[in-house]
Amino acid sequence: MRKVANIGDKVAVQMGSGKTRFPDGIIESISLSEVKNVSRQGLTSQIRDYLQFSRDNNLRFDLYTNDDTKISGPLQAIIDAGDINHVRLPMN
Repeated sequence: MRKVANIGDKVAVQMGSGKTRFPDGIIESISLSEVKNVSRQGLTSQIRDYLQFSRDNNLRFDLYTNDDTKISGPLQAIIDAGDINHVRLPMN
C-alpha cells in the first residue's frame, strides 16, 4: 500500500475511551488512513473509533479498500455524507 499512496506512519493513537489503536497510517495534521483488503467492510467499532478520532483531531479519514469490497449500508451512508474518504484500489 505504501508504494501506491503516502499514508504516513503506523503509530499508536489513544482513543477517547482510553483504548489504544494502531491505524495503518497517520500524517500529522492531515489524515488518518486505514487499509482493508477484505471482501466486505462494515461499520465496525474500529472504524467508528477512527472516525471519532479523526473528527476530534480535525483529520481526514481515508479508508482504502479493494476494488470489489462490498460496503455495508451504514458505512456507505457515512462515506456518502463525506465523513470518510473511501478510496478503492486493486489489492490482489
